[in-house]
Amino acid sequence: MDTDTITNALASNSLPNFTTNPNCKGLAIITGGSSGIGYSLALRASSLHLTVVILDLNPTTFPTVIADCKNAGATDCVAYQCDVSSFTSVQTVANTVLATYSDLPVTLICANAGYGGPPLLSGTASDIQNQHDVLINGIVWTVKAFQERFLKQKEPCVLVGTSSLAGLFPAGGSYGVGKHGAVAVMEALYGELNSMNLDHTVTCHVLCPGIVSTGITQNSAELNGGVAGHEGVRQTTEEAKQSLRGLAPTELMRRAYMLAFRLVLEESGMPSSYAADTVMKGIETGTFYLIMDHPDERYSTNSDMSIALRHRRLEIGAPPPSRADFLNSNNGGLVESVMNRAQQLMVEATRESVEERTKIKANM
Repeated sequence: MDTDTITNALASNSLPNFTTNPNCKGLAIITGGSSGIGYSLALRASSLHLTVVILDLNPTTFPTVIADCKNAGATDCVAYQCDVSSFTSVQTVANTVLATYSDLPVTLICANAGYGGPPLLSGTASDIQNQHDVLINGIVWTVKAFQERFLKQKEPCVLVGTSSLAGLFPAGGSYGVGKHGAVAVMEALYGELNSMNLDHTVTCHVLCPGIVSTGITQNSAELNGGVAGHEGVRQTTEEAKQSLRGLAPTELMRRAYMLAFRLVLEESGMPSSYAADTVMKGIETGTFYLIMDHPDERYSTNSDMSIALRHRRLEIGAPPPSRADFLNSNNGGLVESVMNRAQQLMVEATRESVEERTKIKANM
């Protein structure tokens, strides 16, 4: 594709004055808006004086989030408990919202809800299905539930789907498959909207962050020392460490790696506000793939190099890169930081197991 075509595509997918438009008074629909990236997107939308509508499965923080959004400048803010994996659930909320705010256009949709799921082989069918229903269909259902308004209105609208760098690298587990699906959904929406010749602009963007400090680790059994997406959800760090004791070497290695990833994510992840800023900049520049890697090379995935590595394999039809291939290509970065932390966790777990057995023998 030549430079002029790319330049025109970026321009047609942009709203250059989105964050400075004083007449921006429509609805901002944010799924997963009670925490993490979704919460930051809700606050950022509030600062634009939009009417913020939050959809989240967990309603416990709704009063606080609503107050925060109003304090940040939202014209109004409401929150609904909603399961985005169910079109009926999303459509029910959408019908209420569109009836309540019948005079407002849909200005922004951020389909952001997500959580970490199990591997494909050791995960149960229902857990894998639930993961994909949230990560993939959650975007589709959110857009479809509000499309009647945003397709007919005269004002512009922005559609943002949250994927991950895991949606651009070789897929890993049901989470990786779901995040690849999220990228595909946004690509498909862009293509369909581009062919509709609408009288107003509807832009599309897919957010692909690296490690971000969000609540996702609290919803992922795999990142909490669990087995195949079941056990260990919401374990404390100390509980997760203790669960490593006495494990067989292969299982110890797997679970130590997942716990190490969780700890690096929580301790060194980018602030979620950075994701919101990336989205707003992307809306104004027309950027479709909003790739957001860590600025600290110790926690970076070296996304440019990693994506290029995958695409070289695609071009020649070779199998996808392995974890070792990424480690070698990354020249340090996130993979090495996680592996070093996992090694530390395995050493500690093994030493504590030996000490515990020694104490038991001494007391016999």
